[in-house]
Amino acid sequence: NKLSTELFPKQTLILIQDKGDKLLRFSGRRQDFKVKVNDLLEEAVQGLEIGSAGGHIPAAAGRIARVELDSFKANILRILLRQYFKSFKIRRVKPHELDTVLGIEHKVFRRELWGFAPVYASRLKLFPQGFFAAEINNKLVGYCSTERWDKENSYVINQDPVNTHSPKGNILYLSAIGVVPEFHAKGIGT
Repeated sequence: NKLSTELFPKQTLILIQDKGDKLLRFSGRRQDFKVKVNDLLEEAVQGLEIGSAGGHIPAAAGRIARVELDSFKANILRILLRQYFKSFKIRRVKPHELDTVLGIEHKVFRRELWGFAPVYASRLKLFPQGFFAAEINNKLVGYCSTERWDKENSYVINQDPVNTHSPKGNILYLSAIGVVPEFHAKGIGT
């Protein structure tokens, strides 16, 4: 139990034991109570042909058929992502958040690709309904800015949208998008 109490007390651990037969045994732990491990594992075995789980909030265990291991793992990930992202929302960026947007840009892109603050401010002023924030647990974790164009333009980094944006344009151009690295590959920017 040193793994869950000393080494990883704030992480959800699920260990699988293979005794060589057709069943796999598993044990889950989360010592800070932020994930109800009993509920997680009980839900993860639902729909599996051979699956059972039970226990307490910080510790639970169960078993599954060896052939259902991939389904079990997929269920665990689906449940954890759903719980984690239950406060996920897309909304418009607010003017006071431009520094946060630029901070994300600096984490995601190489320096030579960074947008300038006045360009982002211009994008927000010209087309606020096209400048979006991705928020999880009240924290801005991504952004997306767009412009409307009348005709296709060649995009140049840090080009002021005053030169290209047209309020009645029929082309929606994605001018910038970024998601903090810890949320990459989780479907936020897609």
